[in-house]
Amino acid sequence: MLELNKIEESLDIPKAIEYIADNQNKNIINYLRVLFVITYFLKEEPYNEKEYLLYTDYLKKIFLESSKKYSDNAEFLFYTGFIISMGEWYFNLTFEQSVEMMTKASEIEPKNELYQWVYFFYLDKKNKKKEYAKHLLGKKTIQKELYSKGLLGRYIYGIIEYAL
Repeated sequence: MLELNKIEESLDIPKAIEYIADNQNKNIINYLRVLFVITYFLKEEPYNEKEYLLYTDYLKKIFLESSKKYSDNAEFLFYTGFIISMGEWYFNLTFEQSVEMMTKASEIEPKNELYQWVYFFYLDKKNKKKEYAKHLLGKKTIQKELYSKGLLGRYIYGIIEYAL
């Protein structure tokens, strides 16, 4: 796991791709973390056209591979839906599809308060976003859950904090 932490911190996309290509590293958490680091890089960092084509191709390939394994898994649906919402165009999907994935996760695990966050963050018409963010941040289990997802979890935690 230490290696993946270093890859995330340096946004070393070739290493991330290499890491997930190793069959020993193919589990749900690693898929999520690699999908996030590539998406984050594409959204936030400068790159050339060759890198864009290469990285978006790998992103789609890794997404399809992981979706075949975990498409009914609430954890996968929630986090992947969130990642896709950051740059749905990289996945050839729509923002609405990303929200549907996160909503499906909350339907599969209705007692998971983190997954219920989708409603307040994306769909709430009564603007209770701040109230729910405060509720989540008051729970140590939420921070532990998110931080177990590396850079992806810390990013989501930051968004919840920002909602305050």
